[in-house]
Amino acid sequence: MSEIHFPFMLCVALDLETTGLDRSRDEIIEVGLCRIENGTIVARFSSLVQPEGSIPLRVKRLTGIDEDALLRAPRWSEIAATVASFIGDLPVVGHGVDFDAAYLERYLGRPLAHRLDTCELARLLLPQLAGFSLEKVAAALGIECLAHHRALADAETTAQIFLALTRKIEELPLPILPRLIFFLEQASSAWTAFFKKTLQKGSFTGRYPAAPASLPPREGARGVLLPEATGNDDFFGISS
Repeated sequence: MSEIHFPFMLCVALDLETTGLDRSRDEIIEVGLCRIENGTIVARFSSLVQPEGSIPLRVKRLTGIDEDALLRAPRWSEIAATVASFIGDLPVVGHGVDFDAAYLERYLGRPLAHRLDTCELARLLLPQLAGFSLEKVAAALGIECLAHHRALADAETTAQIFLALTRKIEELPLPILPRLIFFLEQASSAWTAFFKKTLQKGSFTGRYPAAPASLPPREGARGVLLPEATGNDDFFGISS
C-alpha cells in the first residue's frame, strides 16, 4: 500500500456572491467552483447568475458586479445542471462553508454530501492568528489573495488554503492526533473523519509509528479516540 498524502483526495472548493445574507430569501449572483484532485486544481467553473430581483448598492460596491453584467448573465435554471454535475457527490470546501452551502442546497433542491470549513481548520491549526478571514488566513500561509469578493478568485484562494492546511495535518506529530480527534468529536466537527484517516493511514503505511493501543487514562475513559476511520471517512476519495 502506498503512502497517503491528503492533497490526493477529491473535493470541490466553492464560493458564492449573493444579494445579501438571508440564506432563505436572498439570491446568488455569482458562483465559483474549483475541483481539487492530486493536490491540484484540475477544473474550474464560474458564472454570473441573473437574479429575479435587484442588486443592492452595497453589493455592487463590494463585488464590482452591476446590473448590466447581470442582465447578460444566464439564469440559474440555465446553469443548474452544470453546477450539480461539477459538484456531484464530492465534499464541498468553503471558508465559512455553511453560508455558501445553504444557498447552493436551496438552489439545487438537494443537500450537499459533506461540508468542510477551512475557517474552522485554520482556527485549529493556526490559533495564533488575530483573525480568520479569508484574506488573513491566506496571508498567514503565504497565499496571494486576488480579486476578493469575486466568486472564482475566492474559490481558488479557498482551495489553496485547503491544500496548505491539509499538508500541515500531515506534519503533525502522532501523539497530537488523538487529542485533536477528541476535541473534534466533542464539537461534532466534519473534520473528525479527516483526522482519523490521517492517523489510520499513517499507522498502516509506516509514515508514523503504530498508533497506541490505549490512550492515557484521563482520556481513554471517554472511548472516542480510536484510530480507526469510521462512518463517512472514505468520502474524501482516499479509501484504502
